[in-house]
Amino acid sequence: LACALAHAHEYLVEQSDKNSSYKKPFRFTVAVGSDFFGEIAKLRALRKLWTIIAKEYKVSSEIYLHCETSLLNKSSLDANNNMLRTTTEGMSAVIGGCNSLTVNSYNASFENANDFSERMARNQQLIFKEESYLDKVADMGAGSYFIEKLTDEIAAKAWEEFKIIESKGGFIACLKSNYIQEKIHEQAAELIKQFREGQLVLVGVNKFQNPKEKQEQRSKSKEANLNTQYSILNTICLSDYLVKENA
Repeated sequence: LACALAHAHEYLVEQSDKNSSYKKPFRFTVAVGSDFFGEIAKLRALRKLWTIIAKEYKVSSEIYLHCETSLLNKSSLDANNNMLRTTTEGMSAVIGGCNSLTVNSYNASFENANDFSERMARNQQLIFKEESYLDKVADMGAGSYFIEKLTDEIAAKAWEEFKIIESKGGFIACLKSNYIQEKIHEQAAELIKQFREGQLVLVGVNKFQNPKEKQEQRSKSKEANLNTQYSILNTICLSDYLVKENA
């Protein structure tokens, strides 16, 4: 959240220096993970924090929030479990107030998607709308003490990190100094540690594994595509680390 806010803030600073105004909603693209309530609160916190910044720069307090299901926790082992993960992630995105949603196919992190996996991803979104009626309520989390409290806690921590980034010169300066990259990899290392030690569970990977199943290798085309897309920040796939550890 802090990185997203700092990134958007760079545009506002540039705009204010040119004495120009920006009236359209800012567009944020955010990954949504498997912490069901935490991800709902994260999206709500983003909207809450943006209103503070928008007020200072006199821009639209509305944002366009596009969400994508995370690739971090998807595994080639027991791969069908990934559909369960993307289902809860998609629900978190909708309940959290996303404007649009991409449900990545269950095999997107380790191979090129096929007709079946893409069809399943589309059907998940259709189920949200046509069977679960998640589009009928504007803010399903409103009034929930737990979600509201979690939103406030996440917002407070994100705001403190945002202020640290700004104190170091802003988003671009922190990219150049590797501060943001180091923070991301530091948190990723801690997350991997928690999965390796069993504090967090990835079903089929670090618990309830299928002993007869072997890890599928990423195709060369998939690997090449990932390397092209992420030149500054490398993608991290938990299952890659955990399977190597078990081997």
